[in-house]
Amino acid sequence: MKNVWKWTATMLLASTVLFGYGPSSTLVSAEEMLQLNGVLKGIVSGNETNDYSVTLEDAGKLTFDFTSFGPNTDFKLIDEYNETIMDHSLDSDGKTPGREYDYYYLEAGNYRFVVENDSSMPSDYKVETTFKKVAGSDNEPNNGITEAQVLIFNQKIRGLLSEQDDRDVYSIKVPKDGTVTFDIATYIYEHSKISLMDQNGEKVDSDTISSSEKTPGRWIRSFDLAAGTYYLYMDRSNNSYTGVYDIQASFKAANNTENEPNDGIIEAENLAFYKKVTGFLNWSDQNDFYKIVVPKKSEVTLELSSYLKSMKINWIDQRGEIIDSGWLPGESKTPGRYLNTWSFPKGTYYLQINDANHYTGLYHFQVKSSHLLPSVSLKAMNVKSAYVSGTTEKGATVTMKLGKKTYTKKADAKGHFNWKVQKQKAGTVITVTSQNKYGKTTKQLRVSKK
Repeated sequence: MKNVWKWTATMLLASTVLFGYGPSSTLVSAEEMLQLNGVLKGIVSGNETNDYSVTLEDAGKLTFDFTSFGPNTDFKLIDEYNETIMDHSLDSDGKTPGREYDYYYLEAGNYRFVVENDSSMPSDYKVETTFKKVAGSDNEPNNGITEAQVLIFNQKIRGLLSEQDDRDVYSIKVPKDGTVTFDIATYIYEHSKISLMDQNGEKVDSDTISSSEKTPGRWIRSFDLAAGTYYLYMDRSNNSYTGVYDIQASFKAANNTENEPNDGIIEAENLAFYKKVTGFLNWSDQNDFYKIVVPKKSEVTLELSSYLKSMKINWIDQRGEIIDSGWLPGESKTPGRYLNTWSFPKGTYYLQINDANHYTGLYHFQVKSSHLLPSVSLKAMNVKSAYVSGTTEKGATVTMKLGKKTYTKKADAKGHFNWKVQKQKAGTVITVTSQNKYGKTTKQLRVSKK
C-alpha cells in the first residue's frame, strides 16, 4: 500500500479556508490544498485557531518549512496522547516573513497540527511539508527488558528513536562462552547513548556517540562474555535528539575446555599433569583456579600463552598462601609467552589465573612434572665393555646416541634395555634418552679406563 499522509482540515468558524501568501489571497477548497509533500497556505484570524488532523500510517521523518506574515503566529504538533511534540512561534511585521525549518521523527499514529494567532491581526501563513518513511526493522514497543527485541547474530537491524520513543532495548542470547562484537552506526542528531547490561542489571559498558544525519557515529566494540542473556540499550541522550541507527552483532565461540565454575579454591578444577587446557576470562569471570596434587618432590613446569593484555599468575599452597607470583602481558593477535619451573615438595597446590586490571580473553597452558617422566639408570662402562645397558620405565622408547649414529628400541616388560657395541675408548660419551607419553629423560655415560 502506498504510504500517505491523510490531512483533514477543520476551520473553527467556517467550512472553507482562505489560503494565501502575502497581500493577495484567494478563497479555495481545503481538499485541493492538502496534499502529501505539499504546501498548505492559509490565514488565521486574530485570537483564533486553525486545527488540522493528521494520520501517519508509517513511522518516518516529517519536515516542516514555516512562513508567516503575521504577528505571534504559533505552529504546534500534538500527538494522540495530547503530548506537544512541536511548538514554534513566528513573528513578522507583514513585510519580512518569519521563517522556521525543522524536522521530527515520528511513530505511526494520529496527530493534530494547530495554527494559532495570539494577536488581534490576521496572519497569512504557509507550511511546506515533506515526509520520508523510515524502513526500520525494530519492533515497537521495545522499551524495556520485558519487551526487548531479540537481536539475531549477523542480521542488521535499522532502528528508530522517535519523538515518542526515548529508548530501544534488544536482548542478546550468548549460547556459550565467547566474544560478541557490535557494529553500530547512529545517524541520531548530536548524541546517543549505548549501554550493554547483563541479565542481573550489571553494566558491562556504556558510551555516548556523536553523530549527524549525514555523518554517522560508529561504535565498534568486542566483549568477552559468558553464556547468558544480555541487553543492549539505545537511548536518546537528550529529549531533542532523534533519528535512525543500524545495529549488527556477531559471535565467536571461545571453545575453552576449562570446567566452570572454577572461580576460587573451593571450586578449583582438578588438573592432570601434561593436560593441555584452554581457559577464558570474560567480563563476569575474573579468576580461574586449578588444583594440582604433587605426590613427591618434583620439578613442576608451567607453559602458558595468553591473549589478555595483562594477566597475573599465582601459585598458592594448601594453606592458602601465595608462594610465587608473576605477570604476563599479551595481545589479542600476538599472545604473551610464559615458561617457568619450580621445585615443589609433596603437597597440594593451586594455580590462579587472574585478569589483571579486568582484561579478558583466551589463554592456553600446560603443567608438567618431573615425577611423571621416566627414570633412567645406566650400567657403568669401561674400555672392555661390549654393551650399553640399563633400566627405565617399561615400554618406554629408549634412544642411544654414540658418535654420529643414533639407535632406538623399546624397553622390555621389566624396563630393561641393552645394545651390543664395539669396545670404546676411555672418555667416550654415550647419551641415552628414555621417553614416555609425558616427556623425556636424558642421561650421559662416560667410558672409563677400568
